[in-house]
Amino acid sequence: MLPRILIVEDEPILALDLKETMQDAGYAIVGICHSAEDAIEACRELHPQLVLMDIKLEGILDGTEAASLIHQELEIPVVFLTSYLDDETLEAAYQASPYGYLQKPYRTETLTMTVKLALDQYAREQRLAMDLRSLQHQQATLSPKTVQLSHSTSYQLFSGSVLQSGTAISLTANEKKFLDLLASNVDVTIAFKEIYQKIWNSDSDKIQPLRTLLHRLRVKSGGGSAIESIHETGYRLNATVSSQ
Repeated sequence: MLPRILIVEDEPILALDLKETMQDAGYAIVGICHSAEDAIEACRELHPQLVLMDIKLEGILDGTEAASLIHQELEIPVVFLTSYLDDETLEAAYQASPYGYLQKPYRTETLTMTVKLALDQYAREQRLAMDLRSLQHQQATLSPKTVQLSHSTSYQLFSGSVLQSGTAISLTANEKKFLDLLASNVDVTIAFKEIYQKIWNSDSDKIQPLRTLLHRLRVKSGGGSAIESIHETGYRLNATVSSQ
């Protein structure tokens, strides 16, 4: 199956040229978006394997803001295409954790090589994460540690799902990273930056993505308040721990 790519470019002629170039290089183009907002919705619906993202886009959000959300929420790699190399743009691009950055106009060979390297890097990261989950599962099997998130909901460390009234509810990869970090350090406040580093490998300390992640976890844990927000500092898990 051909690797699936989403193009985000607000210049129609450039978008079509990019589509033809990538198709000639052996990639499947799942769609073309002209705004950051459309790109986010397309990623949620189509789940491409990589996004080629112009940074300067018309609309409320620009490419770096869209890329940050796509990376954090959906874990889809993004390669930036841009005509801008000013310090502010570069810093915003860095904070979005891209898998590549190309200045327009770019050579076809450079573009296809950047895309190939980005897909290869993402595949290696996924394999490494799978190996780590396997190791953690083995450790948990030998000495499982369970935390009580609410009266009816518990979580076994590294399991990847919460048990609510006897029903297993799966966690996303980022939800699992978040909960494993807190459950490994019960009653300890974990700073925002440390959480960001563990989940997204980023030095950012933006609070909104963490709030979104926390909200989803609370919904899945039956609305429990075991995860406490520490004002302007971080999060702490207040829970009963048991070993089986």
